Amino acid sequence: MVLLIVDDQKEVAEGIARSIDWKDYGFEKVLFAFSAIEAKQIFMRNTVDIMLSDIEMPYESGLELLDWVKKQNLSTKCIMLTSHAEFAYAQKALKLGSEDYILQPAAYEDICAAVVRVSEKLRLSVIQDKMASIGKSVADSGKKVSEALFYSILEGKRENLELLDSLKQFPDEKQPFWLLMFHVTKWCGEQWEENQLYWVLDNVCGELFLPYHQKYLITSARRNCCCVIIWSEEELISEMFLTNQLNFFISLNEQCTLFEFAVYIKKGMERKDIAGLWHQLYEMKEENVALAKGIFWERQHQGEDFHLIYKNRWVGQIQKGYGETTRYEIQKYIEGMCSKGILTKNNLKRFYSEFLEMANLVAGEELDLLEKLLITPADFDLYYNGYESIESIKKLVNRVMDLLVKKESNEEKEEDVVQKAQQYIQNHIAEEIHRDEIARYVHMNADYLSKLFKKELGVSLKTYVLQQKMKYAQALLKTTNLPIGIIASMIGYDNFSHFSQTYKKITGERPMDAREGKEQDGQ
Repeated sequence: MVLLIVDDQKEVAEGIARSIDWKDYGFEKVLFAFSAIEAKQIFMRNTVDIMLSDIEMPYESGLELLDWVKKQNLSTKCIMLTSHAEFAYAQKALKLGSEDYILQPAAYEDICAAVVRVSEKLRLSVIQDKMASIGKSVADSGKKVSEALFYSILEGKRENLELLDSLKQFPDEKQPFWLLMFHVTKWCGEQWEENQLYWVLDNVCGELFLPYHQKYLITSARRNCCCVIIWSEEELISEMFLTNQLNFFISLNEQCTLFEFAVYIKKGMERKDIAGLWHQLYEMKEENVALAKGIFWERQHQGEDFHLIYKNRWVGQIQKGYGETTRYEIQKYIEGMCSKGILTKNNLKRFYSEFLEMANLVAGEELDLLEKLLITPADFDLYYNGYESIESIKKLVNRVMDLLVKKESNEEKEEDVVQKAQQYIQNHIAEEIHRDEIARYVHMNADYLSKLFKKELGVSLKTYVLQQKMKYAQALLKTTNLPIGIIASMIGYDNFSHFSQTYKKITGERPMDAREGKEQDGQ
């Protein structure tokens, strides 16, 4: 379920969100809006189950927003908040269809209780609607009824187990089972409708498990996900056999290239644990922010806590005009989090929050970041859901960086950077020059600076440094009588053999050849 909190006071909205663990009450998302206008924009891109809204807001009140929600025929349930104990407010709110009316200041426990009451009412309504829509064809559609009831069990409605027992399409009370979540991580072509994915997986499960005296029940559950329960009246298949069957399906699917998917698996011994196991599977899915495909038996490694240690440096770089360098570093930093095993859901959310904070620091008062960013429906979705996966956060980074950096002026800056680096090399030609030292001098990532040299000059930074050193050594060999060893030390080489090898590699001749050529010219 999705909860939308609307309040023009940011600290109030965030306080309600942070002080209550909404996931424990079945809410997958908690969205924010700080005005009625922003709330309407969220409604354009999201299905909101419950809206918790302040009444007193500038420009457009919460009551006007509630009226708009009802006129749009949205199924959203609304709870109103106000700091004014006026009966007229309460009367109008209830007349417009508000589910509840809370007088501020109210304890978080009271707000939570009101939201939970409405959510339970909403869940019951959904189940009743599902049952009513298929109730007329129970005799002919026992499986469909079982699937709807199975979904209600996943949501914690254990009282429906008796109905499933009467249909004989569910494990017995003490019968072990496998619970699987199929999650499509990537569509290789056009995204399917929910019923298409269900139909394919239903047929696949029939082929994989029925021949081995295994029973199964499948139901669609959330976007791009299906849940399957597998059991047997004889002997439940082993973990190894289940893995082999799923790997067989994976190999077939890769040949067809229809989609990529992950399978999250838990074994259960008693069906009363199904809802808890389903919650664990969902948490495993949430942790897979890299959208890795394959079979998962346990939650991914949580890793260490994340901290955006380069925030201040990145702010400085962008303000000085080195935006493309910063873009490159940020993308590499995200990939590094993934390779280190610390790219968890929570860490990705923290990165999302701190990145936007950094972007706003760069933008300052001169650029309204949200006004420039939130233009299309795709922009709204990216902004509010950018932390859902590694792909979405990369898209958000690029979208924001495009606003902060002008490409044309940045290209001029990059030319200046190359010239500045060249001057540094000439000024330190007699020293042992390291790539990282040059990069620090021009405020740029070393890898990106090397790519910039390759782009502008046709050679890497390391090769350019060697070329300049050997060019200087060649000039000394041909214009002075200094010993070759002294010349080598003058360009930072203590090892004569190393100098000689490098000189020949760059110039095509030995140092002695250059000296002999000088002597011949002198004769």
